[in-house]
Amino acid sequence: MSQATMARPARAGADARFSFYAIMSTVCLTVAVLGFAPSFFLPLAQGTFVRPPVFYIHGLLFFSWTIYFCTQSWLVAAGKVVPHREWGVLGAALASAMAFSVMSVVVTRLNQTPPIPQGPGSATFAWVDVSGMAFFGTCIVLAMMNTRRSEVHKRLMLLATMSLLNAPIARWGAVFYGKHDGPPASFLEAQWFNLAAIALMLIPIGFDLRTRGKVSKVYLVGVPVYAVMDLTWPLVWSSPAWTAASNAIRHIGG
Repeated sequence: MSQATMARPARAGADARFSFYAIMSTVCLTVAVLGFAPSFFLPLAQGTFVRPPVFYIHGLLFFSWTIYFCTQSWLVAAGKVVPHREWGVLGAALASAMAFSVMSVVVTRLNQTPPIPQGPGSATFAWVDVSGMAFFGTCIVLAMMNTRRSEVHKRLMLLATMSLLNAPIARWGAVFYGKHDGPPASFLEAQWFNLAAIALMLIPIGFDLRTRGKVSKVYLVGVPVYAVMDLTWPLVWSSPAWTAASNAIRHIGG
């Protein structure tokens, strides 16, 4: 068998892996668009979404990230590695801006009058935003540190993006459980969107097993950390330590 013949299956396998990540990036973009359509995109188009300017900037940055990540993934799948690397600096800048926008939104919400007693915008719920951005930011920093290790880099970028999906998924809670005041009636009602996001993360884990026979350490470490972080929200946000931290964050706004 010639070297050219041997190279074709190897190349085909590489193309399949690149295409998988491109497809997963499209899934992430689709989930983001569908998730935020009823609460952001449609109200924005209808002129009924009225918030302080920081919320518009926040939404624009996060939506831009999903488009950026999808574009970058398809560039690699198409073999356009050089443009992919050239646009890498934009990703670092965009991720940094996203972190600042999250903190700006948190500070703005915490300083609302009267204070929001529970749910998004409350002092306890601010932990969701802060912890989520901490996980995303850690993945991005590690990905930027491993740009020469493509197998690690692309998994970290995918994990970072997938960690944002619980937010758009959660917007459909009213469809499944209806709108009502008060705390969730069950663990499933409180955590279904986190469980859904974790379930999506099982897809790349399964792909690793099928194509490599083993799971990358990125997923072996990252997915359990994400799961524990999200499923223990109520324990953290009700703690005295977070109460003190949220008060400190509130005063960033003056």
